[in-house]
Amino acid sequence: MLISYLDEPDAHGVLFPAFNLTSWGYEDCQYDTKDGSYGGMLTKLLFRILPDHYPAGSAYAHFPFLDPVYMREIVAKDANLVGKYTWTRPPRPSATAVIRTFNGVEQVLSDPHFTSAYNDRMLNITTTPSMVRSDTDFCT
Repeated sequence: MLISYLDEPDAHGVLFPAFNLTSWGYEDCQYDTKDGSYGGMLTKLLFRILPDHYPAGSAYAHFPFLDPVYMREIVAKDANLVGKYTWTRPPRPSATAVIRTFNGVEQVLSDPHFTSAYNDRMLNITTTPSMVRSDTDFCT
């Protein structure tokens, strides 16, 4: 697809001027050679799309399609790098429970044993703790 950098719409009537690109989107498309996977784009996708399937630093996500035993031997050449990865197979994520009633949702949101997979992520992007009502409650 050819992107026009002029302020004229393309054949479908869509404008694609260069100033419409966000800095976040531009940076998100760039290779990051210091991310642990040496610029692997599939790693970024796996962590984003399947956050509960791969823990941070998982060699299975950083080096997909490669045998972890082989990769550990390669990475072991630098003793500082081996400890930065988790070399065990990631555990299966817990089963998802479907709650269909208002009372059931209210019970889950009020119970401290039920936590959201996005709890830590929300706390990382919010600037003040006052934006989050409790440690496990983002929906009320």
